Amino acid sequence: MFTYVFQSDKEKNLDTIGAKRVPYAPTVDIIVPCYNEEKSVEKTIESLLALEYDSSKLRILVIDDGSRDKTWEIVQKYRDHSQIVLFQKINEGSKFSALNYGLARAHAEIVGCLDADSRVDSQALKYSIEEFETTGAHAITPVILIDQPKTLLQIIQKTEFELAIFIKKMFNRADAIYLTPGPFSLFRREVFSIIGNYREAHHTEDFEIALRLRSHGMKIGYSSRTKVYTMAHTRFKNLWKQRIRWTYGHFRNVHDYKHLVFDPRMGEMGMFVLPFSTITMISTIAIYIGTSTLLIRSLIRRIEEVALTGFDIPTGISLFYLDVRTHLILSVLVLSFTMFVIYKGRSIVNIRRISPDMVYGTLLYGFVAPFWVGVSFVKALRGKQGVW
Repeated sequence: MFTYVFQSDKEKNLDTIGAKRVPYAPTVDIIVPCYNEEKSVEKTIESLLALEYDSSKLRILVIDDGSRDKTWEIVQKYRDHSQIVLFQKINEGSKFSALNYGLARAHAEIVGCLDADSRVDSQALKYSIEEFETTGAHAITPVILIDQPKTLLQIIQKTEFELAIFIKKMFNRADAIYLTPGPFSLFRREVFSIIGNYREAHHTEDFEIALRLRSHGMKIGYSSRTKVYTMAHTRFKNLWKQRIRWTYGHFRNVHDYKHLVFDPRMGEMGMFVLPFSTITMISTIAIYIGTSTLLIRSLIRRIEEVALTGFDIPTGISLFYLDVRTHLILSVLVLSFTMFVIYKGRSIVNIRRISPDMVYGTLLYGFVAPFWVGVSFVKALRGKQGVW
């Protein structure tokens, strides 16, 4: 493992004459890869243009990655905008190629990405730049929230993203962040000259490049003030496909970087976070199967009792009665802990801390997540490539 230390931003910001500290305001290039994003790309670009940052230092590179809808036609309204540069390329089957296409044309001190189904808060860039300055990190990741969830399926996704807020905060304190997600992760430009560009990485290039960055001894920071809003899936089929890809990519990339697991040089990330996150995913399958089996067996026993004794009132009630056993107690504890983590996450980003969706969102997420984790784990064992 090699450690690269860049010059401190605080040192860069000292006025050599008056020794006065000036605001750190580096040039920034934001890459927006687009593939069939006609419904959201305009909102994405407008949110970037509304950022509270020196417009002369902010450039937006919109990459139409061979879209088959009206994406390219829609972005033409920005072709004469001084901050925006439009590019169109042939689709190569995965987002990493569009990101590399943008990197080849990005020359700013800070380079970032924003998925075309997301939008940023107006102060997002300012807060992330401040995090670069105060922490000396090589990359900064944001808080990601679901944009205006309405349906039950979107509430499930909202629960998942809110659960991550507090967890990432704790990981950041332990210097254990291991993911740089597509929505508004920012990097120092020189990072790519050291570790190289994005790779296909099982269609999870944001996970792989973060592990590669960490393997070079570089730090990934987390700005809990930087808010990014991403669109939630409205169809279960699309959600299922995306989560299968994410989870499969996690298993495969951890396998590719298995040398980082339990490596003391990786600190908390290598000794605890990476192995624990993987074990937790696998254990959810076992817990779900075990709990479901016990519940089904309990229900079958009640049905047999009804068949043998007849349907009287006490027995009829007992048909729907489940014994309070260890697995049920554990389930309640896990549910309570999950809601506590969501509550803490909401307090960090100053949104409503307690609401009914905390309960039913957590219950529903806990029901469906083990399925895509299980399918992804089997695919990873078989070495079956995920689908983009």
